[in-house]
Amino acid sequence: MKRSNGFSFFEIIMAALLFFSMIILFLPLFSLLMKEQVVLQERRTIAYTLHDKLQSSLWSNRPLEISTFNLENTQTEVTITFETNESTLIGCAQWKNINYRDEEYCLHGKYQR
Repeated sequence: MKRSNGFSFFEIIMAALLFFSMIILFLPLFSLLMKEQVVLQERRTIAYTLHDKLQSSLWSNRPLEISTFNLENTQTEVTITFETNESTLIGCAQWKNINYRDEEYCLHGKYQR
């Protein structure tokens, strides 16, 4: 076979193999990162909402009832419950995240007397 200055067939096959191997490796990783980003965004939104409800309950000196709401982006159903424990108000939010795992986030607040 005569030598040419271009790519050989073997080099093209190896480059294509390397390229598709990288795609197969990084595509699932990218998908996982996007899902975890949504999970963290949900947690942050729920924490802000729980904080606001807990603050309004502390300022009015009466615990709120159980409330349920849906997140705007993912339509995740979140249930918020409040308990009083001596001079402390405990607010907890429960929901099932995008990975179908049960999550709970609680905040504690002290009544001002």
